[in-house]
Amino acid sequence: MTSTLITGGNTGIGFESARALAAKGHDLIITSRSLVAAQNAAERIQAETPSAAVHPLQLDLSDFTSVRDFADEALAIMPELDVALFNAGVMAPPYSMTADSFELQFQANYLGHFQLYHLLRSALLTNGGKVINVSSLASERSECVTLSDFQDLARVTEADYDGMISYRASKLAQVIFTVELDRREAAQGLTSYAVHPGIVNTELFYRGRSDAMKTLARPFVWLGYKSGRILTPEQGAATSIMLAANDVQPSGAYWAEETVRPMNPVAQDEALGRDLWAWSESLLPV
Repeated sequence: MTSTLITGGNTGIGFESARALAAKGHDLIITSRSLVAAQNAAERIQAETPSAAVHPLQLDLSDFTSVRDFADEALAIMPELDVALFNAGVMAPPYSMTADSFELQFQANYLGHFQLYHLLRSALLTNGGKVINVSSLASERSECVTLSDFQDLARVTEADYDGMISYRASKLAQVIFTVELDRREAAQGLTSYAVHPGIVNTELFYRGRSDAMKTLARPFVWLGYKSGRILTPEQGAATSIMLAANDVQPSGAYWAEETVRPMNPVAQDEALGRDLWAWSESLLPV
C-alpha cells in the first residue's frame, strides 16, 4: 500500500489528487488549516471509495509550531511515507506577517513545506519516497536571482509589498528546493519534482478578494473554460497524480501537462540552491 501525504487536500487540486490516489489504493493523510474542512473532504473521498484509508489532520503551514505538531501526528499514523505532495498555498493575499515574522506567502508556500520535509525526512527515506512541490507558472516570471532577493522578500515591509512579486518568489523558491533536494537526496533513493499545474479555477482565484472582485472574476473564469486557458481542478491535478502514482524520471525536474517543462534558469544555479537551503535551515526552530 502506498502511503501519501497531501497538504491542502480538502479542496481544489489537492482534493482532486486525493480522490484519484484513493481510488488507486493509496492510504492518505490530507490536511487543511480547518480540521472540519479536512474531515468533510475525507468523508467525501470515502463515500466514493469506501475501501480508502483517509486521515484528515489540521495543518497551518504559516506557523512553525503547527507544522511540528502536525508532523508528530502524521508520523504516528505513517512512520513510513512514500509520497509527500506539497500542494497547499496562498496567492497574493493582503499583506500579512506570520507569528514567526515572515511574509505570509514565503512561509506558507515555501518555508513551511521546507520545514515539513525536514521533519518527515526519515519516513520518506525509508523506502525511497518522493516529494512533489506544486509550484506555478509564476516561478518562471520571478526576478529573484540572489539569496538577498529572497531574504528581502521574506521580511518585506508593508510599504514595499507587492503580492504577485512575493508570490512569484515563493513559487521559485519551491522549484529551487526541488532541484537542490534532488542533488542532496537522490543517492538515498528519494525523487523530487516541481509541478506547474496550469491556470486552474481554485479558491486561489477568490481567497482574500472582495465580493466585487469575486463577481468580476466569474465571467473571466467562464471565458477561460470556454477557451481552454483555464483548467478545472481535476485537469490541474493530472500531473501531480501521474507523478505520485508512477515511478517517473527525471527527478529534480519541473513538470507541466505530464511532461518536463523548462524551468526558470535561476533554479539550476547550484550556488544559489546551496545558499537558499542553508539559509532556510537556519530559520527553522531548533
